[in-house]
Amino acid sequence: MSEIIPAQIFMNSQEIADSGFNEMPTTERGIQIFAKNYKWQEAGKSLARPRSDRGGGWEYSPSLFPIPAQLDFINKYYANINAEAQAKNPDFFAEMEVEKQSAQVVDASRVLSDSEANKRDAKLDILSRSTRFRDQYNGTKNQADTVFCEMYNSGQADFECVIYPSVKTISVVSLKRWRRTLKEGGYSALASDHDGRKDTSFFDTALGGEIGLAIVGYMLHQSHYTAYHIRDLIIADFGSAVEIDDIEKHMPHIRSFERWIKNFEEENNNLLTRITDPDEFKNHIKFTDTNMNSHVKYFNQKWEIDASPTDILTTEGRRNLYALIDIYSRRVMFHISKSASTEASLALIKRAIMEWGVPQEISTDNGSDFISGRFKLALNNLSIHQHICSPFSPEQKGTVKRVIGAINRDLMPTLAGFIGHNVTDRKKLEARNSFANCLGEKSTDAFCVEVTPEQLQKYCDSWANDKYAHRTHSALGVTPFQKQQSCTKPVRIIKDERALDLLLSDVASGGGFRIVTKHGIKLNGEYYLGDALVVGDTVFIGHDPDNAGRLLVFDGDKNTFLCEAICPALHGVDPKQLAKEIKREQAASFARDAGPMIKASKKIGISEIVAKILNQRIASSKGVEAFSMPEIVHTNDRLETANEALAEYQTIEKHDVPQAEIVDLVDVKKSKKNKTEIIKGNYDRRNQIIADLQAGENG
Repeated sequence: MSEIIPAQIFMNSQEIADSGFNEMPTTERGIQIFAKNYKWQEAGKSLARPRSDRGGGWEYSPSLFPIPAQLDFINKYYANINAEAQAKNPDFFAEMEVEKQSAQVVDASRVLSDSEANKRDAKLDILSRSTRFRDQYNGTKNQADTVFCEMYNSGQADFECVIYPSVKTISVVSLKRWRRTLKEGGYSALASDHDGRKDTSFFDTALGGEIGLAIVGYMLHQSHYTAYHIRDLIIADFGSAVEIDDIEKHMPHIRSFERWIKNFEEENNNLLTRITDPDEFKNHIKFTDTNMNSHVKYFNQKWEIDASPTDILTTEGRRNLYALIDIYSRRVMFHISKSASTEASLALIKRAIMEWGVPQEISTDNGSDFISGRFKLALNNLSIHQHICSPFSPEQKGTVKRVIGAINRDLMPTLAGFIGHNVTDRKKLEARNSFANCLGEKSTDAFCVEVTPEQLQKYCDSWANDKYAHRTHSALGVTPFQKQQSCTKPVRIIKDERALDLLLSDVASGGGFRIVTKHGIKLNGEYYLGDALVVGDTVFIGHDPDNAGRLLVFDGDKNTFLCEAICPALHGVDPKQLAKEIKREQAASFARDAGPMIKASKKIGISEIVAKILNQRIASSKGVEAFSMPEIVHTNDRLETANEALAEYQTIEKHDVPQAEIVDLVDVKKSKKNKTEIIKGNYDRRNQIIADLQAGENG
């Protein structure tokens, strides 16, 4: 925003206070305190300078104001320019008014309607203001037009000009076309709608604009639809011809569709991008507040923390990278974890606190690892304010996002096991993996997986402390290490690491609350006793990370520490080892109980199940006989001919065969099997006899 503000403008404290800018004090003393708190006088001669008039003091550039105040200044400043221009050039504006009146008639055959006149006047006013804006803008003319259009469309700055209902949005293309029309045809030509403006074509006027709206709907529904697709769909919806003013008009040619769609996309590019690609709109179009961290003035005032999967495949699989950055100095710290969890985030915060000190504020997103009860309790125990960013708003903690991108681009590609930054990189590596599988190689060999999670942690620490900390930061002008050393404000430290462990420890199930009974505090079937426990009180408890038999007991408000509660049966036991033993016992119990069930299920074959089902159906259907249906002999000429032909052949009578004479096929199969066994037995005996004879001869 500062590039729009003229560099020669400076204001003293009284002038700033009298102007009443948004989010700024309204008294001279208030402005002086505000400037001191934000160190305006240290901003440089181009932004702050001593007054040369009587009374001394300082003068400041509006570029130092907060963003809302800068916008307010721009509105008032350009409004004053417009008023001064009218006062200094009354003849020019009088001539413009005469031109407006004379332009009431566009041509000899048509008188302007009120809406056309309003649109023409709006265009004239917008053009004149955009021209003055160009003159005051420090950049190129095209850049000035772009900024002017963005501010007009968003309503952030209207320069005391009404956002005309007849011209709801403008674009750089529109301004260029209007200037060309004004130069070639004069003021009256701006009222003509032959310049391809919207709301005047067949698509915008036919059926009250329903056709144009339908086209836009199809464009948003599927961005890959071509003009051919859309034209076919429109004809299917509205027919090949529609009536306009009692005149039937055929649906325009495909080229008309293409032109209208192209013009609509050009004039509404930002709006379409916002609807169809929110990420693109957020990254490249949406205005951002570049001074979100302008209030940070010292080390450990604000941290940002975030997590992301690494671009490295370790020997134990892909790991998560937790990153933490101090906003003032840009010092960074990383933690490699197996998965995203509160435990991992608190482990990184603990390391940072032990090395840097306790921060005032930590900014996080709304991920489950950052909004869990344990995470919030840990920060509350340490008197650290947590700022939770709005959902789907990564720009609110963009600093830590950028440093994650920096380490992924700078460090990760140099390590073995790199799997790519994006889909394109990953597809190439997957192709290599597939080829390796064809050759019989392992996936880990194809990706050159050599780095362990512990080694990756060391690489990240070295990159943060040895490279990034001593590299000049573009936003600081110095290295993060130098920026940290330049801060003279004392840091808050925790001397006893054991106390920090307790404050970061996990809370018990049920939100951590328990009611004290006459036996003490019950947790996981065990009772814990403490000297300050009162029967019937609601208390809040936390685990000792190294002792399963010890609890930290606070009052129900979580503010006052009461005592330690001890379970004699578990006192001194490592909680992690206890958890492993419990898991091992659970697995053994499952195998013991579920083993017979699984074994029984494996004995059942699919064919056996099918046979049982069919046999049950057959058994249930026995005894059920169908009623005889009325019958009639069906015949025709061909059937009669066939019967006559068959009558010439002798029919063999059917004879009853006794059941005993029927050969059982099953017995035949069995006899064949027995015969095979007999032959095999004879062959084995023959070989044995030959072997015995040979042995006798040798003896």
